[in-house]
Amino acid sequence: SGGGAVYHDLGNLNCTLFTHRHDYSRPRTLRLVCAALNDGWGTGLDVNHRDDIVWNGRWKVSGSSSRLVRDSAYHHFTLLLDVDTANLRQLLRPHPRLRFSHSTATPSTRSEVINMGRVTHGLNFDEVCSAIAGRFYDEHGVTENRKIIQIDPTSETTLPGITEMQAELQDWKWNYGKTPKFLVTSEETFSFGHLVLSLEVVHGIISSCSVSITTDQSDAALHRAMEHLRGALSGSRLWSSDMALVLRPYTTTPELLEVYKWLSNLY
Repeated sequence: SGGGAVYHDLGNLNCTLFTHRHDYSRPRTLRLVCAALNDGWGTGLDVNHRDDIVWNGRWKVSGSSSRLVRDSAYHHFTLLLDVDTANLRQLLRPHPRLRFSHSTATPSTRSEVINMGRVTHGLNFDEVCSAIAGRFYDEHGVTENRKIIQIDPTSETTLPGITEMQAELQDWKWNYGKTPKFLVTSEETFSFGHLVLSLEVVHGIISSCSVSITTDQSDAALHRAMEHLRGALSGSRLWSSDMALVLRPYTTTPELLEVYKWLSNLY
């Protein structure tokens, strides 16, 4: 809901707490989680000024986001129990050949992370869920019918429409077609010179393309090739297969053949 990056795998516990909008308080929710784990396992968790749950005042073990509508609010957050931290760092590391700028998305702040399972032995996924649920009931004064209901997240009977929703969340339009406007710049050295390609992207579609080339050549054919590059990419999805498809008709030009091979593996 904010545009920041979120990492998930099966070692990551995802929590969502629903409240009335008037009762919404992110710090209160996070303190609830800290209390549940601190009381049960002596984890030493706390909430920092950015509303992150941290261990030992430094290591991030949870990140948050929220959404508020007319009468309702939900606060969702992660809890790193036993994630693949090597994979996490690799996926969140910016591409070395791409520079993103002029985005309206929430900027991500780099933080050191750690798994709770590494610093607190005996943490069990189900027990952590039960502890958080129990603390939630305590906070709201519920003393009877304190149930934890397990559901099948793929069941159309329990969750009507979940199959359609899953398909939507896997679709390009959702994952890329709703991204905020941004500018991405990439560069590469080819046999004909050094090329800098700047693409303005709106909702996953290249709205404009700027090409800058440093070369010793003064060949008119080279400049025509760069004009073809500009024209072909404008209107294409920012997707390697789509970009390669619109450039394919021009690959009889040696320069664009090199660019075609480069872009085919870049995005």
